Amino acid sequence: MNQLDQFRIYYNHTIHPELMRMERKRTRLLRLLFFSGLALLGVIIFELNIGILPLTLTMAVFIALYLVYLGYEVLRFLQTFKPNVLNLLLTFIGSQSNMGKMTYVAKRSLPKSTFFDSCIFVTDAQIFEGEDYISGRVGEMDFELCELNVRDFSVVRNRTNYVFKGVFLHAIFPENVKGNIVIWPREFRQYLSRSIREFTRTGAYNVDDEVMNPAFRKLFTTYATEET
Repeated sequence: MNQLDQFRIYYNHTIHPELMRMERKRTRLLRLLFFSGLALLGVIIFELNIGILPLTLTMAVFIALYLVYLGYEVLRFLQTFKPNVLNLLLTFIGSQSNMGKMTYVAKRSLPKSTFFDSCIFVTDAQIFEGEDYISGRVGEMDFELCELNVRDFSVVRNRTNYVFKGVFLHAIFPENVKGNIVIWPREFRQYLSRSIREFTRTGAYNVDDEVMNPAFRKLFTTYATEET
C-alpha cells in the first residue's frame, strides 16, 4: 500500500470525523450568534421603550458579560480548529518510515537569531512576527519551521516594507561541512542586492557556473565561500 492510499484511509478514519465534529461545532456557534443577536436587539428595543435608567444600566452589564462570553467562544473555536487538524496531519507524517515525531505549537516561532544566521536577508527586522511552529526529524536531520512576517520601516515612506512573509525552514544536517552556501531566487535578486553584497564581503562568490541543473540555474542564483 502506497502512502497516498495510507493517507486516504487515515483521512477517512481520523481527519474527516474531526472535521465533521468541528463543522457541527461551527454550525452551533453560528446559530448561537444569530439567535443571540436577535435577543440582544429585542432587549435593546425593550430598554429604549421602558426608559428606566437603573434597569437599563443593570441590563447593560449583563449584555456586556454575555458579549464577552460570545467572544470567548468564538476565539476558542478559532484557536482550536487549526491545531486539531495540524496535529492529526503531523501524527500521520511522523508515523511514516524515516520520519521522527513532530510537534506543533501555535503561538511559537523561530527566534530572530536563526533568521539572521541564515544570511539570506540583511535587515533590522524591526517587525518580527511568527506562529505555527513545527519541529521534527527526517532521517538523521532535525528541522524546525514556522510562518514568519518580517518587515522594516521604510526610510522614504511612512509605511513598512515586507522583508519576508511565508514559511521559514531551519534544518540541521548531521554531516560536518565547512563554508557557507546561500541560494537566492533570481526573480527577486534586485531586492536582495544588499544581502548578496554583505555575503560576498565574507569571501563568497557566485558559483552559478558550477550548478549542473539548468532549470535550477534559471530560477536561483547561488553564492558560496571557498570551503564548502
